[in-house]
Amino acid sequence: CHRVRVKLPKLAACFLRGIPQAVSPAARAFYGRLPEDSRQAALAKHFGRYVPGECVDVPVQFSRCLYAQLVSQPYHPPKGVNLPPPQHRDRHAMEIGTKTHIIFFNVWILICLMK
Repeated sequence: CHRVRVKLPKLAACFLRGIPQAVSPAARAFYGRLPEDSRQAALAKHFGRYVPGECVDVPVQFSRCLYAQLVSQPYHPPKGVNLPPPQHRDRHAMEIGTKTHIIFFNVWILICLMK
């Protein structure tokens, strides 16, 4: 297993702390995302917008394979999400956090639609 620090909005962090096993399907789902998934997450109002200054650190455990897949997946954050420069110490945590947040947000939308 691989442990990594991830920066997430407070509500998404609470979700992950309550259901830590959700990170595995989220990482897998990141590959099947559509371009509009990222745009919707950037506009998130209820699940927590990804605003770097308002995020909290969350320790997350990935399998080595899922971690490698998530890190290697090319990703451009949606408009309004400004990641720090590549050499910044929080860059990696924020990049993994934005990827995880997109999937959690889209799962949250599906849950709301099913109600």
